[in-house]
Amino acid sequence: MVQLIMKKLLTIFLLLFTATVFATHNRAGEITYTHISGLTYEITATVYVDANSPSNRPFLGFRVCGGNLDSIPLTSSVVINTTTLKNTYVAQHTFPGSSPSFCELVIEDPNRNSGIQNIPNSINIVFYIESELLINPFLGINNSPVFLVQNSVDTACLNVVNYFNYGGADADGDSLYYTLQPSKAQGGVSVPGYFLPPASNSFSLNNFTGELTWDMPTFVGLHNFVVRVEEFRNGQKIGSVDREIQIDVKSSCSTVGINNKEKKEFFQLYPNPANNKITLTSDEKIASSALNLMHYDGAIVPVKIRYHAHSIELDLTELNSGIYMLTGQINTTFISKKIIKQ
Repeated sequence: MVQLIMKKLLTIFLLLFTATVFATHNRAGEITYTHISGLTYEITATVYVDANSPSNRPFLGFRVCGGNLDSIPLTSSVVINTTTLKNTYVAQHTFPGSSPSFCELVIEDPNRNSGIQNIPNSINIVFYIESELLINPFLGINNSPVFLVQNSVDTACLNVVNYFNYGGADADGDSLYYTLQPSKAQGGVSVPGYFLPPASNSFSLNNFTGELTWDMPTFVGLHNFVVRVEEFRNGQKIGSVDREIQIDVKSSCSTVGINNKEKKEFFQLYPNPANNKITLTSDEKIASSALNLMHYDGAIVPVKIRYHAHSIELDLTELNSGIYMLTGQINTTFISKKIIKQ
């Protein structure tokens, strides 16, 4: 018992010591999880840090289900651009058993980078991200979503309409629902004085596709916000990921960010609206796919699908009239398409 207590005290001391020596100036990030077997999950923390920080942190302080402070090791560090590194921390965790309430996966790390326009005194504000996981064998395996655009740092242009896609696909076929949330500080409270990135017209998120529209940013510089992605299975919430995003608004730019570069539209739906059948065509040969159709109330609905070399045909005959979302992955591309059944 004494050795166990000393070990825990040593871990906390090392984490606090490292927090002072290896200041990272965090920009953005998220925590995701993948089921391994039984009650064991692989936890991945992806954190984007200031490339000009003194050093990369070799591990992060990490809490599971409100328990004692633990550590999660650095497994890779990738240069995103001249100002940003993408650090990935991975560890496996075995939960003691099922729980009627959500388990929170939390990272608190000092501190954020300086100069964030909508976070006052950002360099002195703790960086906080969390995800939720419901451990319940009766609900089946639970994996967090995979995101269409994997990097959580991007750029935008001043005084123009900017579009971003923070949507994803769920390997378990769960419905996803997206909302905007404020950035969090120590203890998971909203950052004092926080406000959403300002716009001349609007700053809005599509709750069903994860598409963000920033209609004319008004200030040059860094802006942070959180996209919360909630998972629903048979109408019950079973998890969430709070994805902290940082966007750097430029006064002028010819191409905008990793998320806003013009892309060729590889997939087309016709006819839409549709009565009995609708076809999704592809410019490339379809080698693999994992698709889900869900009603706009979040419920996944069964649908008959026929696959061809360059198209996918959906039989809508048994569906009620209404609006549906077709989401998932074709080959290596994630899609999110609205379907109107007449």
